[in-house]
Amino acid sequence: MQSRLKSILEDNLTAQQKQLRDSILKSRGNLDGPFSAWLLSPKLGEKAQALGEVCRYHTSLNPEESELLILITASFWQCKGEWQIHHPIALQSGLSNTVCKALKDGLTPDFANDRQLLLYKIAKSTLDKTGISDMLYAQSAEIFGEKTLVEIIAIIGYYSLVAFTLNAFNMQTDK
Repeated sequence: MQSRLKSILEDNLTAQQKQLRDSILKSRGNLDGPFSAWLLSPKLGEKAQALGEVCRYHTSLNPEESELLILITASFWQCKGEWQIHHPIALQSGLSNTVCKALKDGLTPDFANDRQLLLYKIAKSTLDKTGISDMLYAQSAEIFGEKTLVEIIAIIGYYSLVAFTLNAFNMQTDK
């Protein structure tokens, strides 16, 4: 990824940075995203990447639903780097290009099902208004259950942190 951060040279990594790098590479296969920035603060990076692993791979949502939340978050924060990474993953997970394009353009998509629409409402309400109304909460808890609702909010929060990091350091793919 391109970044305004000075590159961390392999020879200059501390033992803690090497351990974090190896952990990230083992779980994700690369350092794309905020990970090269987080290597500069290995304690933060260790906790953040562990949270990211849970949010991305170990929630009650299916991959298509998780990627929808990630793209909504990327669009809200206008995070080009996050979009570049997750748009192809979202398409592979089954999210339609029509939905992706609408999100990128800041429009409300025509969703394939009611669960996607509800995820959109939760994310937009959380990001736009910093909360969820009682009515939306009741509907969300009924459809997803409170455990999954906690996971939904965690995904939005984690990928907001990712967007902040990528935007602050102008991190984008080389494409």
